[in-house]
Amino acid sequence: MKKLLDDFIRQFPANADGYLRRANYYASKGKDDQTWYDKAVADFNQALKVAQKKDDVYYNIGKLMYAYQLSKPEKTYKDWTYDTALKNLRQAIAIDPLPIYIQMIAFFRRYKMNPCQLSQLAGGSCFFRHFFKTLSLFCFSPHLLSSGYRS
Repeated sequence: MKKLLDDFIRQFPANADGYLRRANYYASKGKDDQTWYDKAVADFNQALKVAQKKDDVYYNIGKLMYAYQLSKPEKTYKDWTYDTALKNLRQAIAIDPLPIYIQMIAFFRRYKMNPCQLSQLAGGSCFFRHFFKTLSLFCFSPHLLSSGYRS
């Protein structure tokens, strides 16, 4: 997978999507070794440099941080918190107030403000299953949110 992402970035260095996808790949590896998160941050920064639609990059950063928080990490990586995820979504909205961005903020707040539901989603045996389900849903299929996705 990494080779495919690296090849895409090499062929299309001005395309933010490659950096966003690779950042998600790196983040999925970060549970055991947080240096993967450093690589994800570097790719997010590069995506912001080359992106024509910076709002999309901020949206994707927010989604990834949210999915990361759903995984209930033992120690939070730097500033990858719900508040930082919301900050990134607000930056996306400031650039272009798309309904999906606004809907995502409501979704974040719902699970941040209801710890009982959050622990059901991210706790115990469903920890990894829900983390990767959420990550893939938000990273690759944002249109599913508007079609009534429920976990």
